Amino acid sequence: AFFGEKYEDKVRVVSVGEFSKELCGGTHLDSTGQIGLFKIIQEGSVASGVRRIEATTGTHAYKLIKNEEEVISDISALLKVPQQNIVRELQKKLSRVKEIEKQLEGGKFDTLKTSIQNDIDKRDNFKGINYITHVDENPDSVRRAVDLIKEKVKENAIIVSATSTGKFFVLGITQDLCEKGIDASKLIHEAGYSGGGRKDFAQAGTNQAFKLDDLIKKIKERATPGGTSTLI
Repeated sequence: AFFGEKYEDKVRVVSVGEFSKELCGGTHLDSTGQIGLFKIIQEGSVASGVRRIEATTGTHAYKLIKNEEEVISDISALLKVPQQNIVRELQKKLSRVKEIEKQLEGGKFDTLKTSIQNDIDKRDNFKGINYITHVDENPDSVRRAVDLIKEKVKENAIIVSATSTGKFFVLGITQDLCEKGIDASKLIHEAGYSGGGRKDFAQAGTNQAFKLDDLIKKIKERATPGGTSTLI
């Protein structure tokens, strides 16, 4: 209770041994039996050193418990196990889901490796620099593709990896071209996009979708050994 609150002439004091004594501004009962069923809903911190227990009582508490029992019963029926085995069965199924997700991820990685090899085989040479493009639905795969391509193609290459939505792309530059002054982060800004990163790896996003051919054209126009060109 707070002293800023209004109290009647007689104020009850709630005492918990020598641990706590507080003025009570709550609902008063003649006995705890009037509370009926009491169910704690949650417990948490409301201030430094102060914690609050929230509970419901009576008919509302009973309805809440019955609803929870129905949910447990439905889960038991779906899993086709007794209620006491629900947790164990869920743990088994979650373990299986993780195993399947791992297998799917491995399959995606194999597919990505095959895809980037095709991208490398289709590279385009422009003014002595190899341009390798990759398109993917997943932004994480877009980033990963750049690293995988750079593991295979270690020199004289610029990699443009973009999402199929045309709203996110990553630019990768091999180390030898970085040493010649080509900077991925600067290229992105000079091509008119917002983003950044390192000289050899930078990314950008845009609200308005771009065409991949237009993006590559802008990069080609500006990527020159000795330093990126200025905007035209």
